[in-house]
Amino acid sequence: MMSRVVLSPRLLASCREIRDAKTFSSLRSLHGLKKDVKLKESYFHGPSKIPLMGKTIGVILQESAEKYPDRDAFVYGTEGSRHTYRQLLDEVDRFAAGLMATGIIKGDRVGMWGPNIKEWILTQFACARIGAILVNVNPAYRVEETMYTLNQAGIKAIVAPRTFKTQDYYGILKEICPELETAKPGSLRSERLPDLRTVVFAGTENINGTFNFDDIMEMGQDKRHDVEKLCRDLQFDEASNLQFTSGTTGRPKGILVSHHGILNTSYYCGLSLGCGEEGAVLSCPIPLHHSGGLVFGGLAAIVHGITCTLPSPTFEPEALLKSIQDKKCTSFLGVPTVFVDTLNHPDFDRYDTSSVRYCAIGGAPCPEELLKLLQNKLNITPMVVYGMTEAGITNITRPEDPPEITLTTVGKSSAHVEVDNENEQKRLQLIGV
Repeated sequence: MMSRVVLSPRLLASCREIRDAKTFSSLRSLHGLKKDVKLKESYFHGPSKIPLMGKTIGVILQESAEKYPDRDAFVYGTEGSRHTYRQLLDEVDRFAAGLMATGIIKGDRVGMWGPNIKEWILTQFACARIGAILVNVNPAYRVEETMYTLNQAGIKAIVAPRTFKTQDYYGILKEICPELETAKPGSLRSERLPDLRTVVFAGTENINGTFNFDDIMEMGQDKRHDVEKLCRDLQFDEASNLQFTSGTTGRPKGILVSHHGILNTSYYCGLSLGCGEEGAVLSCPIPLHHSGGLVFGGLAAIVHGITCTLPSPTFEPEALLKSIQDKKCTSFLGVPTVFVDTLNHPDFDRYDTSSVRYCAIGGAPCPEELLKLLQNKLNITPMVVYGMTEAGITNITRPEDPPEITLTTVGKSSAHVEVDNENEQKRLQLIGV
């Protein structure tokens, strides 16, 4: 099963480096391509010798925990809080069982509304284990956007920190539904949020109308066996995640993503970042609520059984540098501003970044000045990635590509991705016509 992407003539023109046979050499080992392959028509796909995986996220987590029980799965912040794979699976299943105890069943939507904290990871994989659908809620959302997203997605339970920086998540929810303050935890009834029943806040604080995270962790001890059974029975083509688009052409739209789609995207993206290499450590400084952070971050690490560092709840250049130095990170990812702010940090030279071998940049074109900065300071060439919420990562360059490719294109189609150029009548549009 391939992911099929339709590109506009303008975007396809930006990808025309695929006419040049030289630029295919870097992906031959991954895609099995011959040197003389060129795109001469309005259709192309990324073949691969590596088959797609027919597994669910929950099964992959369990397999990695069995293979690497004592390896760090996630390291949070610069203080060193962490989960080994054994600990991660145990706490994920405890939280999943607790969610079931509150009434969450397969197919229910569970929102995660917050920055990059450990509760994000536990919620993500707990949902995957029991067939609940994780909904990524932008942590910067205020009243109107939050109400729209919760109602649009039909969110039944939401997990968030009580506050973070200037954001008062409890205050926002109370403004939307004042009933929360007097509701019995897990039994919210609100006209403005008719689907929402359960609110869970990170930590141990007791807050009116809500559960704290530790409450949920202790609630489902008699349901641990049910978690394992649900996970075994889930099919890989069932829904895993509901992601919202950026809303550039209107209000954000919810995109339902299967275990199969997001897991395979993460696997192939991880290969491009060297996650399959011995000693690989990935750092994810970008938001997990964004599809790029979700795919290139935690999932890419779990599917390859490596360590992922989340340097700080929100991006901080020095936290990223410290994370790279302390954990010997071999790859990291970000939008151009992440790289600019990190490479230009006044204390950059104090940190040892020699372990970095790969980096991925997306969300905007890679300026020539940034490319030179990366080559001078890290001695690496970034991989430029392009994707859509609806289709995941669809195109990617490689470090071996010449500068003109990295600076002016988004590379070739990813493994198992189809690309075609259609006109308004949904027919193939010839290149140059």
